[in-house]
Amino acid sequence: MAVAILLVLILLGSVVITWRGPIQLYASRATCAMAGAVLLVAVLFLLHFRGREEKLGIVLLASVFAMVIGPVGSANDLMMVGYGMWFALPLTILILDVLQRDLESPRLRWMCSLNNLALCLLVPLALVSCYTNVYRDCPDRLKLDTPFTYGPLRHIYSTRGKVAAVDAALVKIEELTKRDDRVLMDNIPMFHYLTGRAPFLGTPWPRLESLGEIKRRVARATERGDYPALLVCRTMYGGPDEWPPDLVHADKTAYLKAHYVGAHGYTLVWENPFCQMYARPRGPAGGEGRGDANAR
Repeated sequence: MAVAILLVLILLGSVVITWRGPIQLYASRATCAMAGAVLLVAVLFLLHFRGREEKLGIVLLASVFAMVIGPVGSANDLMMVGYGMWFALPLTILILDVLQRDLESPRLRWMCSLNNLALCLLVPLALVSCYTNVYRDCPDRLKLDTPFTYGPLRHIYSTRGKVAAVDAALVKIEELTKRDDRVLMDNIPMFHYLTGRAPFLGTPWPRLESLGEIKRRVARATERGDYPALLVCRTMYGGPDEWPPDLVHADKTAYLKAHYVGAHGYTLVWENPFCQMYARPRGPAGGEGRGDANAR
């Protein structure tokens, strides 16, 4: 018990030291280490029982499959293993109890008895991870004190500045477009769902396409006389506590602005700290595009 308490204190101390440092690097390594431990326990269990615990073995294999399939096709590599351990990790800890009672080797039984220590380590790790792992928002949870007021976003909390900017942008998109309009948004996929406006380029994730592919799709649409009802470009100059810095893709945004604002007369109709919105001018100068809300 004393050893377990000491290890827990060491873990918490390392978290405090790296609170503003590379904590995600340590989390990545810990995740991979836990995934390796789960695989070792699974192999040991299957080799030891060899069909005697068939149902438990099937459940264990299913949990391990759910764990290892996560990184396939993901840009986040092995970090995605952690999302699949929600079932495999607690099942592995329970299986260690089964192995401890059935194994004959004193050394292996002693190793399996470390499951209590593993539980002592996982509790503070889980608490710290849940508190510090804020997905694409201000890392300080105490600042997430303002609820959104727009439709499906109600009861979700964020910073006061972000809530005001996002709520206002969603309302403005609805004011400037119609329900069946197609809108070109610079990597704001959730806005298509929230407003019911379809993506102009056929995908709500333009940042996943290469710049060359975006140019080809825009060129084909322009040749057909097809234009977006609204061009929405992210700015996010509210500071690092408001917006994740990696969401602005300068090269693609610059191209879209050059094509639609510079070459086709789109003008700035609204902006805030979250985004800028451009629309085609009314009348003959703007033309009659199928996606153009202002032209109708």
